[in-house]
Amino acid sequence: MCNLKNNKILGFLLVVLIAVAAFSSPMRTYYSVPESVRMFTGQEHYLDFGLPMGVSVKGEANDFYINGAPISNDSLPLDTSETLAMLPGETGSYELTFNLLGLIPLRKVNVEVVPPMEVIPGGESIGVRVSDEGVIVVGTDKVYSDGGSTKPAKNAGIQPGDVILKVNNKKVTDISEAASAIELGASKGEKILFTVRREDKIFDAKVSPKMCSETNSYRIGLFIKDTTAGVGTLTFVDPNSKTYGALGHIIMDRNNAPLSLEYGSVVEANITGVIPGRQGNPGEKRGVFKGSDTFHGDITKNSHFGIFGKLDQLGNVQNKEPLKIGLKHQAQTGPAEILTVVEGDKVESFDIEIEKILSQNSPQTKGMVIKITDERLLEKTGGIIQGMSGSPIIQNDKLVGAVTHVFVNEPAKGYGCFIEWMILESDMLN
Repeated sequence: MCNLKNNKILGFLLVVLIAVAAFSSPMRTYYSVPESVRMFTGQEHYLDFGLPMGVSVKGEANDFYINGAPISNDSLPLDTSETLAMLPGETGSYELTFNLLGLIPLRKVNVEVVPPMEVIPGGESIGVRVSDEGVIVVGTDKVYSDGGSTKPAKNAGIQPGDVILKVNNKKVTDISEAASAIELGASKGEKILFTVRREDKIFDAKVSPKMCSETNSYRIGLFIKDTTAGVGTLTFVDPNSKTYGALGHIIMDRNNAPLSLEYGSVVEANITGVIPGRQGNPGEKRGVFKGSDTFHGDITKNSHFGIFGKLDQLGNVQNKEPLKIGLKHQAQTGPAEILTVVEGDKVESFDIEIEKILSQNSPQTKGMVIKITDERLLEKTGGIIQGMSGSPIIQNDKLVGAVTHVFVNEPAKGYGCFIEWMILESDMLN
């Protein structure tokens, strides 16, 4: 009986010791060591195991150094009580295995070495078009007549999300042209021919107007709007390929599904006003599209990290100096700045603080917590507002991230994503 009691006590103490060890500061530091690391050739990367023990490193790597010593297939004894400095000289993919006492596998770190990159930082306000032509259908409605109610547009096969390219064989480019053409056709009470695009298909739909007993006029029960998805901010442009990234988050439709932007485009926008953000009520930028005369590009991807494509016209963006890319491990808590527009088309720099860096081994949209500290911006906008998403985050003369979301109940704060994930999403590294 006594032995059983002692065994229970010893078991309990062992569990306590394991728990204390697992949650100790050195072990937490060890667990935070990433499973994969992306590095630039010629730039050092630092790992801190925080454990005062000797380890060895094995891995096939050419021109790869840790603490100044070259790595080979032979074990390299290291003292991890000090920070390890890794310096790659050539591009490639490597697997480094850290072994305790040269025998017990402790940690594997996959390393991808890529060439250093420079991009043009954005900050310009952009308008996003769902399509370069036509108007978009946002809904259908009932028309009440003496014989009851019906939905003429829906019955003809028109659905929300469709893009109307022509009305009675006449091209329409905006809501005013479309409304005039529809009104003209409906006034005669004759069938109206719509040329419609749905995804990659184009078809005709004939809609029969019905006399509305409420308005005493012919109606077709159709809600439309210009093919605009709103205003956002350009994040970066590659000066060589003209590949761009913007927004830092996905664009959703009214049904909370990713909006199809296969036929979409981006143009420069002019900010005409700002609604400041307040606690519980996000603000927004108000803007008008400037057209595609000087700045224009297509949209090839609408992802969780923003929209991506290529610019065929760069406008004033091409006159800006490129900046180096800062990988996620190079971002740190402390002062930084964002580039954005709050009036007209003038890109300005505003002070922020990176309050927290969130450890990530795989692409995630919320990589850092940021706080607006610039009094000018706080006075003008109240903090982060809609339309500011995509504003580049600059730290230590490197582009390290982009603004993505605002804290609704604390508009001076929000999230940013690492620029590394946006660069990956743009396929620039492929």
